Amino acid sequence: MTPYLPSPEQWLAYVSARVVPSEQEEALAADRDRIARWRGEGLDNAEIMRRLGDPGLAARSLEAIYLTREEEARLRPLLGWNPWRVALVCLTVLVLSLGFEFWEHRSLSPWNLLVVAYAAAVTAALLWLRRRVSPWVWASLGASPFALLVPLILMTAEIRDHDTTSGEATVLFALMLLVTGLAYAFAPSRQKLERREQVSEDKTP
Repeated sequence: MTPYLPSPEQWLAYVSARVVPSEQEEALAADRDRIARWRGEGLDNAEIMRRLGDPGLAARSLEAIYLTREEEARLRPLLGWNPWRVALVCLTVLVLSLGFEFWEHRSLSPWNLLVVAYAAAVTAALLWLRRRVSPWVWASLGASPFALLVPLILMTAEIRDHDTTSGEATVLFALMLLVTGLAYAFAPSRQKLERREQVSEDKTP
């Protein structure tokens, strides 16, 4: 439920409450300018509040653009995550899958090498990216476990069927890399963080 806010200053404080302090000034700049202009025109607080609109909607709009305190708290522990953990996760899933596969078929498919290739490709790509993105954007990549786990589970499940042809294996491998790449590209908060870094660079003299 949106609280009663009698003044524009309280409205500004409410809509920016979840935005990280370092971005609040930029987030509120346009609204501050509008409030100053309306006061210059002689409008009272009641009219200004009417024109500002629903603070709940305004708050959600800002949170969609700017980094929130919750997102920053979630990403901070991931600032230095190690990309080699991707290879470790892939190998762990592979070992478990091999166990199930051997138990079901008493043999192993050579297509399991696709998991090794997938692990190598994703780990190499992340190692290449590590020095080319900001620490906060890097942290957002570490917050995307489904980018890795979902393709792995689908790939190993298909391989365990022992019905995979070379064409199907090629398409599967390409699709899994595509899914992982898109998931990392649209990682949580990444767009906000890239915009934040761009703003910081623009402000640097």
